[in-house]
Amino acid sequence: MTDGILPESDREPAVRSAVIPFEPAAAYVLGYADGRRLVSGQPDDSLQPIRTRFLAHVDAAHPSSAEQAYVAGVRDAAADNFPSPPDEPYRRAA
Repeated sequence: MTDGILPESDREPAVRSAVIPFEPAAAYVLGYADGRRLVSGQPDDSLQPIRTRFLAHVDAAHPSSAEQAYVAGVRDAAADNFPSPPDEPYRRAA
């Protein structure tokens, strides 16, 4: 009857991985570090806690300032680490 319910000890890592710092500055720093790891091309298994944490906060109905800062950190890290468009196609068009 309880085969589908995980024991509490099995559920804790997912909950802990979704926790972010209460202070917005610390949450932003964590988000930026997580974002850099997401775009670094590491194996998928090592990124699962980051994905869990990000998805737990990105769709929050009424995000706190810390949640907003965390998501902004992930977004900024991704924007800073993806290459800019190449100059070559734009030079030909000009």
